[in-house]
Amino acid sequence: MQNQKIEEPGPTEKVILLVDDEPSITGFLSVLLKMNGYKVVSFNDSIEALNAFRQSPKTIDLVITDQTMPGLTGLELTLEILLLRPAMPIILVTGFSEKLLHLDIIQLGISAFMKKPFNNDLLIETVSELLAA
Repeated sequence: MQNQKIEEPGPTEKVILLVDDEPSITGFLSVLLKMNGYKVVSFNDSIEALNAFRQSPKTIDLVITDQTMPGLTGLELTLEILLLRPAMPIILVTGFSEKLLHLDIIQLGISAFMKKPFNNDLLIETVSELLAA
């Protein structure tokens, strides 16, 4: 999966920024989210994702990011994004970062926390709820 440029969405399109260093995950989740009516911009590099977000912060409606990545971790990426858009809904996904389980993620500004493997229906439900809020 190649990194993408953030383009202006249609008038009713909800745009999700998806960040994971594993192309197979961004590929699968992109298809899942697109099948549910969302526009997806995916990156396999957290620093490139942040740079793209900085160029078009108002075009993104929600961010889904993995925690464990080279460059910026998901938490570091989240904190940078929230400096630009404090109310941005963000879903942080992790496979094994036990340290995060003890942090008050809501206090950090993260909207939802999902542990891998997660149920695809739960992801879509969470995305829908956050975008409706």
